Amino acid sequence: MYDQATLAAQLQRLLSLEGTEAEEDALIAEIGANVADPAWMDQIYQSRAFETADGTIDLQAASAHILSYKAIQL
Repeated sequence: MYDQATLAAQLQRLLSLEGTEAEEDALIAEIGANVADPAWMDQIYQSRAFETADGTIDLQAASAHILSYKAIQL
């Protein structure tokens, strides 16, 4: 599992990646394997909750939110 600083760095890497689709897929799989939130990508690509005034994403806040996810056991 990632800590907040590592997750923020990996998210920054993902957002600035200019590699191949395979490299992007590998990084997405790596992040997904290290966070419990199954919808972590929605927080980055579809939510505006962490968008700053200049249109960038507050990666520290997004990372904290993603890492705060707790699965509900039935």
